[in-house]
Amino acid sequence: DCPRLAGARPGIANKVMRQRIQLTVSVKVRSHEERVEWVDATHAVVHVRQSPHDGLANTAVLKALAKSLHLGVGQLRMVRGFRGKSKVIEVD
Repeated sequence: DCPRLAGARPGIANKVMRQRIQLTVSVKVRSHEERVEWVDATHAVVHVRQSPHDGLANTAVLKALAKSLHLGVGQLRMVRGFRGKSKVIEVD
């Protein structure tokens, strides 16, 4: 699941999530299962089944992250790494 803010009260967590946060994401394509492994609060390894063809893997990465963070896909935006395995995702 998504990482928790250490020692934060629920109201504070909501306030922090309203700010834009950048996540560093490493992508593993053609995996057997789709999953998100959190390394720390701002770095994740995302395993997706899709191949990196026509942006299919990028779309799958955003969907998997959104599901893990309990957010809508529209709240995530890829800032860097459109063609590589290392990406920067901004959370609104």
